Amino acid sequence: MLPKQDVPFLVHPTDIGEKLLQADGDAVNTGAASSQLRPLMKSLRELQSTLENQNLKMLALKSLMSDINSGLPLETVLENIYSGFHDFIPYNRIGLSLIESNGQTVRAIWVKSDQPVTKIPMGYTALLEGSSLQTLLSTGQPRIINNLPDYLATKPTSLSTRLIVEEGFHSSLTCPLIANGTPIGFIFFSSKEPYAYDKAHAGIFSMIASQLSMIIEKAVILKQNQNLQRLNERKSYYLDMAAHDIRSPVAQIQMAAQTAQEFFDVMSEEERATFITTIIKQSNAVLGLLDNILDMGQIETGQLRLHPEPIILKDYMEEIVRDQTRLAATKEMHLLLGDVPQGEVVVDRLRLRQILDNLISNAIKFSPRGSTIVICVQRRDGDWRISVQDQGPGLNAKDRERVFQGYGKLSARPTGGEKSTGLGLVIVRHLVEAHGGHVGVDSVFGRGATFWFTLPT
Repeated sequence: MLPKQDVPFLVHPTDIGEKLLQADGDAVNTGAASSQLRPLMKSLRELQSTLENQNLKMLALKSLMSDINSGLPLETVLENIYSGFHDFIPYNRIGLSLIESNGQTVRAIWVKSDQPVTKIPMGYTALLEGSSLQTLLSTGQPRIINNLPDYLATKPTSLSTRLIVEEGFHSSLTCPLIANGTPIGFIFFSSKEPYAYDKAHAGIFSMIASQLSMIIEKAVILKQNQNLQRLNERKSYYLDMAAHDIRSPVAQIQMAAQTAQEFFDVMSEEERATFITTIIKQSNAVLGLLDNILDMGQIETGQLRLHPEPIILKDYMEEIVRDQTRLAATKEMHLLLGDVPQGEVVVDRLRLRQILDNLISNAIKFSPRGSTIVICVQRRDGDWRISVQDQGPGLNAKDRERVFQGYGKLSARPTGGEKSTGLGLVIVRHLVEAHGGHVGVDSVFGRGATFWFTLPT
């Protein structure tokens, strides 16, 4: 017999069973087991069976909630939700979005689907004000859309709905997540079947959303605390690195300035120019290091913002190479830009320059004097691929694994004594990924390296 405690029913299934047994006995004792009573008793037994099944589901749901509420990391909690909720809610896809920027935006932080490609990726952001999601928060109730294509026809400007429909989904269940009276986000269930979410299930959907709100809030706070600890560790690392790497150029600036001040009147024009060049060069090195540390601070705290605009890539690349040719000339190097296909790309102009300046200056920094650096641009199906090929020492297997990670310097050393913090390529990776692209390196140790990245068309 099922336990009566902790079960959300006004009439417990076992109570119905006891009443049925009593009715059977009364019917036999009175001789009233007529054809009219048997259908009623059959219906009552079916109701008992239905309630017992629902009761078992509720107990299973309670057990599942207990399992995923045991202080697990957010990623594990979400994986457990995806794998464990099929018995309670039909879905082919689950997404989680959190409210950010003091309640102004909603950002997708996790999505999992039984199909390989999702059109609403992690990081997708939308304004909350004036949206249908804001209305959901005011009601606190789940929203069921049983025919997404029809819904899209009435709201053709809804980008998220259009992307979901393009993925092949026909119905959706959106549950607002409100923990301790504070809205924290939304969990989205999507199904390829139309009318997958019956309004009769709204009660259980609300109960699930209520419990998930508390669990997800706890997991989010845990992750935020872990991120803060990680940021503090990286902050200490970057400050230590800055203190170490700034010391040398500042010392050279100080020495050059003091020497020039003391002997300026007796110096030749050539000697004066040499000291001024040293001061400018080392000052630029310090500024570059500080810029990298500031960029990493923006990246680590999620404050990096892009300002995309369409640019003609051919003209843009020719301008970049012209500017970098001056740097290459100091080491008697040649920059060779291959044919650039016609076409536009939508990017943050300044950030793309930062990517290219990093890759080309790195190639110049680590290549031998008099070598040639080749820059190639290809337009492919769905993206652009830009590569920078050098004739430097290349990367060994260990360096290839950590070249975009940012902890510690690589085994290769600049050929002209230039400064290298190791942060440039980390920043390149984050900037490329912020544009929706990918970055990588192809290299055979001792035979140069080709750093490449892609940008979506």
